Amino acid sequence: MKRTGRTLNDSNKAEVKIDASKPCVTLSSDGMEDGKLVRTISVFNLDQWSRIVPVLFMTFFVSFIGEIIKLVAGCYSMMVMAANIVTGVLHVVLAAVLLKTLPIWNPSFTVEVTEQFGYKFTSREDILTYWGTDVVSNILIAVICFATLLEVGTTIYKTMRYGV
Repeated sequence: MKRTGRTLNDSNKAEVKIDASKPCVTLSSDGMEDGKLVRTISVFNLDQWSRIVPVLFMTFFVSFIGEIIKLVAGCYSMMVMAANIVTGVLHVVLAAVLLKTLPIWNPSFTVEVTEQFGYKFTSREDILTYWGTDVVSNILIAVICFATLLEVGTTIYKTMRYGV
């Protein structure tokens, strides 16, 4: 790649041409874009977001601490294995709390999608037919448990095989 000696600002200024006869497209606070109503549908229950975010941040914090321990240790050891087991258990517990006890999913999501797009969820293959039930949460918890078991199992194996 050849350097031209121009900065990013210079290249942006050279490429952007503003046509004053055409107004810029802006999203106003009333949800209008170019005179058309823009509607967003959240899969999350935003009314309960203040209860959900702390648990979500705890999950990220547990992951962060586990990775810091791995980086500080530098190799597989009993301390890394123990930290991985503890963080894995905490991940599964926090995932269960987040997905089973807290109202994370928007209960009116399928109704809003049906109203907005006119699509009817009638087939058993449509996962959104199960939105109000625990099926979506159970699938996610199963995936999280499988990934956690795989990671913890790999760490235990590598610690026993190569660890100090």
